[in-house]
Amino acid sequence: MKNKKLIIFTGALLGLFILLGIKSSILERNSKIIKTISLNSEEINKNEEELFDIQLYLPNEKFNSLTSKIVKIKYRRDRNEIIQEVIKNISLEMKNNGQLKNDIVLLNIFFSGKDLYLNLRDIEEFHENSNKSLYIIYSITNSLSELGGVERVKFMLDSKEKDGVFKSYYKKNNDL
Repeated sequence: MKNKKLIIFTGALLGLFILLGIKSSILERNSKIIKTISLNSEEINKNEEELFDIQLYLPNEKFNSLTSKIVKIKYRRDRNEIIQEVIKNISLEMKNNGQLKNDIVLLNIFFSGKDLYLNLRDIEEFHENSNKSLYIIYSITNSLSELGGVERVKFMLDSKEKDGVFKSYYKKNNDL
């Protein structure tokens, strides 16, 4: 009886060694095959030129409401670059509409959780009247909130906290 159990155990052990040997051989053979992935320049350029839609919220000509507009921007992996692109597009649209003389220039960006701190260059349009400033602020806030990951936005001008409309944190406001 002991002999029979020993023979069965030895057979099972031998079978296991054979299976492991075969598997090891297959893995070794596959590891010697080098798989290369090559991108030709057309594929690289296509990825760099890939566009996606973003929704901008822009003040109307009287600065008493926001309208939405879909624009295409180049694909960016870095969220700071996306934010830069959104602000650049808002500035461009407002300049084309005759609402700004100067570009809105983003100096730097800082995140703290879902709070976004934007340091903008101080331009005269921010001081013309508080209503115009407020609609510029909500244009930027609503557009950036639309991207996701941003709950509140705090604005600074030339690295300084300002009074008036620039003193507060802003959340997306759908009622404008």
